[in-house]
Amino acid sequence: MPAPKFKVMIVDDDDIQLLYCKEVLLSMGHESISLSDGDSVIQKARDYNPDLILLDLQLNINGEYYEDGGYKILKDIKSKKDLKHIPVIIISSINSLSYQLKCILSNHCEDFLVKPVKRQTLEKKIKQNCQIGWINKEYIRINDEYRKLKQSKNLYERLTGQ
Repeated sequence: MPAPKFKVMIVDDDDIQLLYCKEVLLSMGHESISLSDGDSVIQKARDYNPDLILLDLQLNINGEYYEDGGYKILKDIKSKKDLKHIPVIIISSINSLSYQLKCILSNHCEDFLVKPVKRQTLEKKIKQNCQIGWINKEYIRINDEYRKLKQSKNLYERLTGQ
């Protein structure tokens, strides 16, 4: 049985990093979409429905550079009911333990990688977290189906008097 094809959104203002991540994902057989700033992450995540988001910590948002722009976007993603299930890995050139702890311990992101990321490490983290993202999406889908079935059953019982 072939490995499932996952969808990954990459957000990084470094074109080389974007190409590197896209190439790794392509070699793994996955789809990807790239954004070079933080302006439309929320809407693109809703439209694309990724299994994983790779997010740079330092980003431009609305034309302004932020050292922690990725963290702001991360908090925004995790505050949205329809997006909070998506695993996020912060990838940053900042080797700051305080940022790592802030992100991970606040339960906002699943992992924190420091650039340059070794290919083997990136592949491992993508595989692990895409599977988590897919499971989260399936859980939501199954719960929605269950709710619909339960509503249909309740309606049937009311209409038939059973």
